[in-house]
Amino acid sequence: MVKRLFWLSLLTFLSGCYYLQRPIAPIEQAHYPAEAGYVYQPSAPTTRAPDLLIMLPGMGDGIDRFAREGLIEQVKQAQLPLDVVVVNAHFNYYRSRSLLTRLQADVIAPAKNAGYRHIHLAGVSLGGFGTLLYWRDKAPLDSALLLTPYLGEPEYYQHRLEPSARPQALDEEKNLWPWLEQQTPRMREHWYLGMAREDEFYTANALLADMLAPEHTVRVEGGHNWNSWRELWPQLLSQLKRDFYSQGNHL
Repeated sequence: MVKRLFWLSLLTFLSGCYYLQRPIAPIEQAHYPAEAGYVYQPSAPTTRAPDLLIMLPGMGDGIDRFAREGLIEQVKQAQLPLDVVVVNAHFNYYRSRSLLTRLQADVIAPAKNAGYRHIHLAGVSLGGFGTLLYWRDKAPLDSALLLTPYLGEPEYYQHRLEPSARPQALDEEKNLWPWLEQQTPRMREHWYLGMAREDEFYTANALLADMLAPEHTVRVEGGHNWNSWRELWPQLLSQLKRDFYSQGNHL
């Protein structure tokens, strides 16, 4: 019993450490360059692949979580012309409204200056929200890869489920739906969406899927967890490879 209480206390403490992180500048990054076989590097590579994939973690996840769960290895297996950088975009960057500034100043602008040809932005859960937020408030990038993204509270999209409901203007900064509804198919041409049918965000994800090309969406059984994301991620990468890189953006 004492041992069990110890481990529960430790888990609570470790979870609390996540929320105690400060939104520092520059934002912390972990680099996985193709040239180094997608092995972690603490700084940006001097020899670069043609393109860059930026990955934003979900709530509670550290900067090393994508690697530990095998998603970096799945990028390697996809054989795309990509370096990968994981950004420590924890919740307090969202809460302080500093995430987009740090992404632009510390990650995306330096990547463009370094000569990357195409830049792709991907996110899991809260990171998917951050991906779309950057697209809305800063600038479109070359593609958005969304793994069961958080898309706001139900009242933000309830009007799409019930014809009699009226769109809600609650917290306009957080409400992506007015902007999502204004995007043309051309603007969403390179968005890729992975969904899990038992996920709490599935209803909202399915509404977004209705706005996308069917071949750019993937559904799996499962919930809001790494089992689903490991199954979805290689399929989204395959779609990116087949679609984006077959349209004149050569490998």
